[in-house]
Order: sequence, then C-alpha cells, then structure tokens
Amino acid sequence: MMIRMQRLPPGLGWLLLLYPIAEVFLFTQVSARIGFGNAVLAILAAMVLGVQLMRGAGLPKQRLRPEELPGLLFGQGFRLLAGLLLFIPGFLTDVLALLCLFPVLRQAWRRRKAPPDEGVEQRHESVTEPEHNAATRTGGRTVDGEFERVD
Repeated sequence: MMIRMQRLPPGLGWLLLLYPIAEVFLFTQVSARIGFGNAVLAILAAMVLGVQLMRGAGLPKQRLRPEELPGLLFGQGFRLLAGLLLFIPGFLTDVLALLCLFPVLRQAWRRRKAPPDEGVEQRHESVTEPEHNAATRTGGRTVDGEFERVD
C-alpha cells in the first residue's frame, strides 16, 4: 500500500517553518523583559483562559430561529478560535487570540467575508452578545425558569 503525499498550498510550508522560530524569539524577548518565571506563568494563565473560552463557546440550549443562527455561530466561532489560540503555548498565538475577541475586528471580518444576499434581510445581532444576555437585562440577577416561544 502506497501513501500518497499531497502538496501544501504555496507559502504554508514557510509559515509552518517560521512560526516556531517566531514563537521562540518572542518568548526570549518577553522573558528577558519580565523574567523567565513570569513568562512561563503568563503562558500557563493564557492556556487556562483558553480552556475557559472554549468551554463557554458552546451553543445555547434554547431553540433558535433560523435567522439567529449565522450571527450566533459567527460570534461563537471566533470565541472558540480565540480559546484554541490561547491554549496553544506562545505569545504570537495569544496576540492573534486577543484580536479574535475584539468586536470591531469580528464585525469587519463579517462584512468582508459574508456580504448580504440580495433581497434577504440580514440580522447582525447575536443572542450571546452582552446586550442580549439575560443577566444584563435583569440587572445582574439570573432568573431560572422554562419558557415556550409562541410565534
């Protein structure tokens, strides 16, 4: 049985080669400024934060309307990607993860990658954004209960 190797897209091989070199360079620069122990603690703290972000990026339990799903997946996808990047050790991936968490950058990416279809109304709200959070609407209190949506 012969295994067939596929070619990498152009530039990806160089990226895979240069990425670890850049991470080692950044780690040495940061550890020279803040100390080796503090740099290791910063990376460990970022990994813990990444795990928490990935855990919190799950889909909500309630039933969603079809028009709410793209906005939700878009926001949750960026949180999941940010959590994954934070979990990967290194300062370069941590910076990329923080960029994924900025709402302005997410909206710019959404406008660039997902132009609205003609004749279809696009809703750019997400049920997970802070202004749509139940705890925010109730003044910080969480109200436990069940509901049924009647259309």
